[in-house]
Amino acid sequence: MKKIQRLYYILSYVFFILPPFIWGLVELYLDNPNREVHIVSLFVNLIILAIIGFVCGILIKKRTLHIPSKMEYKYLLFGLSGNVVVYFYTFQNMLKLQNIITVYLILLIVLSVHYFLISKKITNWELWILLPLFLLIDYIHLLLTGCGFTSFDVCMENDVNIGILYTLYIIIFISTVGFYGYKIYLYKRYNFYGISNMVLFLMIGFLAQDFFDIDEKVVGTITITAIFLIILDFIVGIVNKTYTNRTLLFYIRTTTVLILFSLLSEERFFKGDASRDMLVLMVFTTYASLGISILKSLLHITEEAESDPLKDIQFVPCTVELKEQIKTAFGATQYSYIALDDNPYSIVALYGEDVIGFISTSITPLMEPLDTIREAYINGIETAIAHQQKGIATKMVQMTEQYFKHQGLSQIRGWSSMDKIEAIQLWYKLGFVLSPSIIWKEKTKTSIIGYYFVKQL
Repeated sequence: MKKIQRLYYILSYVFFILPPFIWGLVELYLDNPNREVHIVSLFVNLIILAIIGFVCGILIKKRTLHIPSKMEYKYLLFGLSGNVVVYFYTFQNMLKLQNIITVYLILLIVLSVHYFLISKKITNWELWILLPLFLLIDYIHLLLTGCGFTSFDVCMENDVNIGILYTLYIIIFISTVGFYGYKIYLYKRYNFYGISNMVLFLMIGFLAQDFFDIDEKVVGTITITAIFLIILDFIVGIVNKTYTNRTLLFYIRTTTVLILFSLLSEERFFKGDASRDMLVLMVFTTYASLGISILKSLLHITEEAESDPLKDIQFVPCTVELKEQIKTAFGATQYSYIALDDNPYSIVALYGEDVIGFISTSITPLMEPLDTIREAYINGIETAIAHQQKGIATKMVQMTEQYFKHQGLSQIRGWSSMDKIEAIQLWYKLGFVLSPSIIWKEKTKTSIIGYYFVKQL
């Protein structure tokens, strides 16, 4: 049951990727070449969506799958809208829409639907900044020359003043390299590896423009050195436990800038020979920024050095509705830990409308002969894997400590199995002391090795 609790969210993103895979299968099995692939693919796409809906209906009827919540309905609608726009993007050439249905327009539509249906706020500023600019430049270029990026081989270009086109290409260069340079600046990686990477990559990018007659061995040596230092930086960071995912994004951005300069070299941009192939910079930057945005979302990376990882997270008392969400997100066992009467105190961490963590604590007496003394006992604490290492658990424990300290309790305690060894550093950091222990589970007739953690309030 637990494995399919997030099925609706998974399906919403599966809808996005259906059209290109369906296209591949139709191309593979379509025997009649006279049938238009995009028409057959459309029917196959609709049939698959109908089958998915039918299966979900059966699972709901059998109570194996819950009825979608309001937010899950919004995500499903978001996925279906994505399915439509990706279909048109996949078959843009067959539909003769390649000059209209560009990657910039498609992503803007997806971002807009996500804004109005789900987020209600602009969260991905990078794409919101670059995409409208690229879309505008692309349409201006199309109006001036009569040629879009995907129609170069079959397009007779209009006679246009080269100075006007070169101005457009300069805007592309400044906006792409300048924006990425600004993002790299935000990382503040002024250590040996960061400075070495930026210097070596700038040298490679400059030498690639072929201003001077440089031996290829020199460029090769610099390139190998740069790659070696990148790998060494990852090794040192992992060994010293100083590595963060911001390091990964830093190198992705610097490598992207290097590739952009390589593309400029191929077009002889700095020698005044730039052609309409310069539009590839916008396409490449769009996909690079999209990939970075996905990584930032999946790994929950913030690029700004001073950003607060908890600024978008709310900590609220648990309610009946939130308790049900905990069951969906974390399972029935964690759900059973939470009571909502006057004795316990439970906090829920919310990211938007999603429950991403909780802590449940109750007041219990100690064992005889100390049963007149009461303590706060942590029944359960969990943080979603995707939101760990942000300080969510620390914040929830601190709020719990403060609450029970005001209640006049003298200590807070809990127990954890030894398999949750990663939590040990959390308890040490918060000033708890640990005591190894073994508890007996009568229901399963097994002993579980673990430890108590306790702290004086």
